[in-house]
Amino acid sequence: MLYFYFVILSYELILNKKILKINYIKKILIFPCFIILYLLINYAFFQSYFPESGVAKSLTKQLKFNLETFSFLKSQALGMKFISLMFYLNLIGLLFLFSNKIKIFTKFSLITNLLFFLSNSLRSAWPLWTWHFFFLSISTPLIINDFTKIIKINFFKYKTIMVSLFFVFAYSILLFKNYGANNDHILNLAIKISDHYKSTKHKTFAMGDMAGKTSYLLNKKLFQLEGLVGGYKIIKHISNEKSLCSIFSEMDVDIYLSSKIMKIDDKYYVEEPSQNSQNVKKMKSFMINEPEAIFRSGKLEIYAFNVKNNSNCLNLKIQ
Repeated sequence: MLYFYFVILSYELILNKKILKINYIKKILIFPCFIILYLLINYAFFQSYFPESGVAKSLTKQLKFNLETFSFLKSQALGMKFISLMFYLNLIGLLFLFSNKIKIFTKFSLITNLLFFLSNSLRSAWPLWTWHFFFLSISTPLIINDFTKIIKINFFKYKTIMVSLFFVFAYSILLFKNYGANNDHILNLAIKISDHYKSTKHKTFAMGDMAGKTSYLLNKKLFQLEGLVGGYKIIKHISNEKSLCSIFSEMDVDIYLSSKIMKIDDKYYVEEPSQNSQNVKKMKSFMINEPEAIFRSGKLEIYAFNVKNNSNCLNLKIQ
């Protein structure tokens, strides 16, 4: 929402010249001050003014274009296809950005989307999740409504209501299609891991990708090895590209849960974060022994390595 706020505020201050009106500046002064304080706190803790989880996972200082931002366009999932359709409609809408044929609030929405996708693709090599497309759910109905006026579809009186009902219907289909379904493989894995370890003596776990639901259900200490939720210490380790062994030793980890492994000779190469991109900083190590358990759901697999006393971890930094 900060993107939206800054787009609208910039329009009011610069194009509408309200920056010259003292009374207007006084009225809005408190909120921008809170935002500036929020940004400064973010930078103090995360070295980033906008510390999105994907940015914290990538941790690269250079601005590089990352195709992963737009990987949702290749997805075959019904929900992602619907999101892709909205994205393409927004691209068409950008062609009318300087036209008087679409409303000013629609333009605000389009500019917000443009800023979000460009900034994310330059700062993070992490794919977007469904909640990242909140902006599209605002702008797309506005675009469709404006387009009906451009092509003069006025043969029914309540076209704005019809557009709104279409999106309510579409989102409802996506919701009920997956409601109570067993195709949430991450949840299935979390349940299996929790059931397997709930009665064991293992107390401390570490996990990268898919750790959220596992952490909630496991009801034991679990260190997340990527993103903001890992905390400042983990982020610092990733930024310095330290060995995973140092994390296991420092945090006294019993079980390391990995979603991606690569067998090299008789050892298993692991890295966190596990995103396949050249623009991501990583912690790397070898696991010497076989995984003590493998959890499967659909095409997803989680490998559990016993790293108690760091006996299973080879402290080797791979270039």
